[in-house]
Amino acid sequence: MHLHRFAMVARLCGLCYTLVMKRGSKHSVETKLKMSKRRLGKWIGKKNHKWKGNKVGYIALHDWIKRYYGKASKCESEDCAYKNPRLYHWANISGKYKRDISDWKQLCPSCHKKMDWRPSKFCRNGHLLKRVGIFIDNRGSRICKACKRLNAQIDYARHKDAIIERVNRWRRSKVSVKA
Repeated sequence: MHLHRFAMVARLCGLCYTLVMKRGSKHSVETKLKMSKRRLGKWIGKKNHKWKGNKVGYIALHDWIKRYYGKASKCESEDCAYKNPRLYHWANISGKYKRDISDWKQLCPSCHKKMDWRPSKFCRNGHLLKRVGIFIDNRGSRICKACKRLNAQIDYARHKDAIIERVNRWRRSKVSVKA
């Protein structure tokens, strides 16, 4: 048997990492069942090395809700105008996107749009938005005075040493100019 010929046609199986001798050969049905039973539940949820917990993204969280609670099948809005829409959505209620079913609602697309696009009375962090003290941040979203102050404090704490050094350098340059 020539090793170089064997290496050209041999490859690893993507499921079980065994050596498949020739291109195009497939596992039997029994082998596929054994492999799926062996892998069942091993890398799901918190056991997965890529698990992010509550720091999950928007689309991944919607996928998680669908996987654990199924597809949305009804509209839970009291004032729904449609009788039998073809499609339903999982809609987040609070805007905080938690892995908690009480923070989600099944809605038809019309009610979901009405809920999401209403003018908000609260900012992203839950502070009441008033006419005075609303700022537009660099991403284009509205931010309240309390959030702006909180972000400034966090930025100062994060970069405190660099800010103090920059102020001291500026003071030394003013003293050297006067002298």
